Amino acid sequence: MSTLIEQGQALMASQVNTTLTLRNWYIGRMIDVKVLKKQRAGYDQEIVAALSRQFAKKYGRSFSRASLYHMLQFAQLFADAQIVATLSQQLSRSHFHMLLPVQTAEARAYYIGLDPSVVDTLKPASHWRSEVPFHHATQDRHRAVQA
Repeated sequence: MSTLIEQGQALMASQVNTTLTLRNWYIGRMIDVKVLKKQRAGYDQEIVAALSRQFAKKYGRSFSRASLYHMLQFAQLFADAQIVATLSQQLSRSHFHMLLPVQTAEARAYYIGLDPSVVDTLKPASHWRSEVPFHHATQDRHRAVQA
């Protein structure tokens, strides 16, 4: 019975992670496309700050201005919801957050463990390099990818 309980808890944690990751991506996408209309003419700070005040008042501190900017950046870096859905089965929200400062798609693919040739067209899990799990991004690894 212990195994059943532990498997259920692991499955539940995975599903919650996927749901929250996709929620954050969709919020970032909506801010980018519907609110900012893919333009960043300087007024984005005021708009995001106003949204943050509204959301934080209603939903709590998870919607601070910094959090909304992370969601926006997340949606811009990973432009396809299907890619996010696929990756969220393997990566936590914290992993995605750690990838935000990584500058190139190739470097992000390396850290995630993707074959760089499919970074823009991730489809089925067959593109995963099984020998390279997600690992913490370091300056040395980032430099190696850029070289």
